[in-house]
Amino acid sequence: MREQDPGERRVAIVPATAALLAKAGHRVLIERGAGASAGFPDPAYGSAEVLDRAAVLAAADVLAMVRLPCDPRSPEAAVAESADSGRVLVGMGEPLSG
Repeated sequence: MREQDPGERRVAIVPATAALLAKAGHRVLIERGAGASAGFPDPAYGSAEVLDRAAVLAAADVLAMVRLPCDPRSPEAAVAESADSGRVLVGMGEPLSG
């Protein structure tokens, strides 16, 4: 997922990791522009499917994020709200922020 915080420059999945996941047989979905601020343009993700945010949210069983939506006021809170039961969010929590 592309991070929504304007100061966040990290990306949860880099192209090398996406390639390893795809090689292991996983379908890898990357939100368009997810790696741009970390220096990874969309074409660098090779075998991953680069889709818009709505398509990723509709199709993914596991969502990898740098920052988990710990604060309901955060830009990422909508991701948690859109998650179906059974969907897994993977990322780093910030329990002491906010």
